[in-house]
Amino acid sequence: MAATTEVSRLAASGSDKTYSYAAIATWDGTTIADADLLQVYDNGTLLTLTTHYTVDDVNENIVLVDAYTISTNDRITIKRVTDITTPYVDFVNNSSIESSDLDLAIGQNRFKLQEIETATNNSLQYDIVNNCWDGLGYKACNFASATTNNDLVTYGQVQNLLAGVNTADIDNIVRWSFVGDGSTSSFTLTSAPPGLSSADQLVVTVDGVVQAPTTNYTLSSTLPRTLTTTSAVPTGKILQVFTVQGIVSSIFDEGTVTTTAIVDDAVTLDKINIGVGVADRFLVFDINGDPTGRVIDHTDIPDFDTGVQTNRLDQLAVPTANISVNSNKITDLVAGSLPTDAVNKGQMEAAIATSIATGLQDVEAPITGINLTRNTARSNSGSTFMHVAATVEATVNSSGYTIQFQVKPTASGSWETVQEVTVALGISGGAYSPTGTASFMVPSSYDYRYTSSSFSATVTVTETQAS
Repeated sequence: MAATTEVSRLAASGSDKTYSYAAIATWDGTTIADADLLQVYDNGTLLTLTTHYTVDDVNENIVLVDAYTISTNDRITIKRVTDITTPYVDFVNNSSIESSDLDLAIGQNRFKLQEIETATNNSLQYDIVNNCWDGLGYKACNFASATTNNDLVTYGQVQNLLAGVNTADIDNIVRWSFVGDGSTSSFTLTSAPPGLSSADQLVVTVDGVVQAPTTNYTLSSTLPRTLTTTSAVPTGKILQVFTVQGIVSSIFDEGTVTTTAIVDDAVTLDKINIGVGVADRFLVFDINGDPTGRVIDHTDIPDFDTGVQTNRLDQLAVPTANISVNSNKITDLVAGSLPTDAVNKGQMEAAIATSIATGLQDVEAPITGINLTRNTARSNSGSTFMHVAATVEATVNSSGYTIQFQVKPTASGSWETVQEVTVALGISGGAYSPTGTASFMVPSSYDYRYTSSSFSATVTVTETQAS
C-alpha cells in the first residue's frame, strides 16, 4: 500500500483553524523539522509558513494564524515535499558510519520516492488497453483555449458555443453546489431557469465524477425544482449541478444593437433588475435620457413643496399625536361651539366675565388689603373656587417690568402662569403705566403666588371665596 504523503480536509467553518498531518510520516527525533517538510494549500493556493500558518510538531497539527481568513468548505491540503537538492548526510572518507546517518540518508530518498509515487498515482495516465489517457475520475483544469481542431476544448469554450457566441462575454451557465452530509439526497435548485424540466438538461457531478440522469438522479416535475440522488451524497463530497439557460441566436458587436432590433414590449418590468439588496428604487432619467435606479425623495418632484403648501389642513391626514406650534399663536380662530372645540381669547374672556358675574352672586365677604410677598404662596383651602383681584404698583424707576401670577395644586405639581402684568415708573417707563391689575380664579385646594426677579413692586390682592 502506498505511503500517505498528503492529507486534505474541508473547513467546517471560518473558525476551523487546526488540521492534523499525523497520517504523514516525518522525521521525528531528528534535526529535520516538520515545518521544513510540509507545504500547505488552501483551495490549491500555496500558503506561507509563519505568515499564514504555524506547525505544531508535538501534536502534529497545522494551525492557521488568526489573521488568515478561510470560509466554510475551503479545502486545506497538507503535502510532504522532501528536498533532495542537498543530501541530509554528507559521508566523509575514513569516518565512522552511524545507523542514524544511514537511516536519514536512505530515508530522504525513500520519502521522495513515496511522494513521486503519490504524484504519479494522482496524475494523468495512459491506458494502453483502451488507447486513451485516464484522468482517474479527476477533472482537468487550467488549460488554455483550443485554437486548432486537435486541441483540447475548455469548459468556457463549450459554454460560449452553447450560448451562440465566440467570446466569454455571455454567461448562460447556471450552477448549484452542495456539500454532502451522508444522509441528504434531495436538493432544491433555487432560481431554476423557467425552461428546466428534465433531468437530461442537467450535468451533475459528485466530487468531479459525472452522474447519469435517471440512473443516479431525477428532477421533480413541480416547482421549486428538486434534484434527488439515488443515494445520499457522502459526507464532505461536493455535489455540483449545471444547466444551460437560453440560447443567443444572433451575435451583435458592441454598440450595434438599435431600438429596431428589439421587439416592442419585449422588455417588461420582470426583466428589469438593478441588483440584489437595493429595494425601493425608481428609474430616474436625467436630461440626456439616461436612467439610473435609486431612491427618490421630495427634491426629485419639481412642484412638491408648492403642491403640499396649497393643501388645507382639513385635506391632510388626521393627526395621531400632539401638535406643537413652536410658541406661535393660532390666529383668526372662530369661536367654538362643541365641548371639544377650541375657544378663542375673546370667547374665553367673555365666558370668564359671565362666570364671575353669575358665579359670585353667592360669595363670602371679600378679604381686602392683602400684601403679597414675591414667591410666597397663599392657599385656597375652601371647598369652592376663589376669585383674586390684584393691584400691582411699581416702586422704582424702570422701563418696563413683568410680574407673573401663578397657580398649582397644593399637594404637588408645578407652577403655571395664569396672568402677566407689566408696569414701569419714571420717564424711562415709556408706554407702560406705573400700576397694573390682574384678575384670576384659584380652584379649591390650589395655591397662588406672584413671581419676578429683584424688581421692586407692591402687590395688593383682594380674595373673594364662593360660598
